[in-house]
Amino acid sequence: MFGHLTDLLSLDVDLVFYDTTSSYFEGDDLDDLAQFGYSKDNRQDRKQVVIGLLMTRQGIPVAHQVFPGNLHDSKSFELVINDLKKRFSVQKVILVGDRGMVSEANLKHLRTLGMDYVVGVKLRKSRCAQELLSIRGRFEKVRQNLEIKAKEIQGDTYVLCYNPEAALRDEACRQAVLEKLQTKLEQAGPSGLVKNRAYSKYLTIEKASARIDEQKVTEDAKFDGKYAIRTNAALSPEEAALVYKELWRVEQAFRNLKTDLDLRPMYHRRESRIRGHIMICFLALVMESYLGFKLRQSRYQKSVKDVLHDVGQMKASLIRVEGQEQIVRSEWHGDANAAFVAIGTQALPCILNEAWQSEM
Repeated sequence: MFGHLTDLLSLDVDLVFYDTTSSYFEGDDLDDLAQFGYSKDNRQDRKQVVIGLLMTRQGIPVAHQVFPGNLHDSKSFELVINDLKKRFSVQKVILVGDRGMVSEANLKHLRTLGMDYVVGVKLRKSRCAQELLSIRGRFEKVRQNLEIKAKEIQGDTYVLCYNPEAALRDEACRQAVLEKLQTKLEQAGPSGLVKNRAYSKYLTIEKASARIDEQKVTEDAKFDGKYAIRTNAALSPEEAALVYKELWRVEQAFRNLKTDLDLRPMYHRRESRIRGHIMICFLALVMESYLGFKLRQSRYQKSVKDVLHDVGQMKASLIRVEGQEQIVRSEWHGDANAAFVAIGTQALPCILNEAWQSEM
């Protein structure tokens, strides 16, 4: 399928996006593939599997992986790297991944395989955090709500990104937390607040009392609206920042899988059926993505979801006229015809003759 799509669409596979999601089960007596783990559906009460998805920059999925539900993202990343090199004939590729995927071991493995990467950095936990936050000069505006600074550190390019709107949201959120925290300190003291991570990072504990530490508040404000990425690719800081922002395509694909394509909830118990269910949903996602790509190529403004909704309204009826049976389709609804035009095929006639019926 990968080879066919590459030829059909002239896919640009020098840049591959990777991300994971989880999908939970209903019922018990599940195979070992289903495990309790970190749930991205906020269903810690259900066993789950982890699903990894590889996607091209055009938004076409090229591969998926199914992992046990307790596998950490960074471990899945390592397995996908090996699979990518083994299964697909891509010589030079830049792998783009979110910050949850990153470990030094993973990045070292990528370099060993001769692969480039653009990955997110956990800025607050990074050893380079203060070095990045203290880069001199003004931010360079790249796009609306994207400003950058860059610095080379130990052979990799680090890009500090800043979103002014996100900074305002972060500030407002922190202020709301501080107001609640102050109220709780006045009413009940520090009891129970230390275990609350949203509160404890602003507190200084002194024997049996606690107070809001303004120095910690000031330090936290330095991160407002900021995130960082890291790359070893021959990309400019601006290109790397824009490439990383394209990860939304994978996130959108996961939303489509879970809502429009009925990935969840899953009721299967055996591993073969679980994998089969996910494979069918993945193939549906490929077809939907292909249609979306062709619609964009034809400069059609409506979304894939709208077009497919109108296609779904088309009905076929079997009628008998003078002793002969015929299949008659209903009238087009809305933008249904756009799907046929986009993929370059002939729309169904109103009356399906024997030739059409034999093809069906």
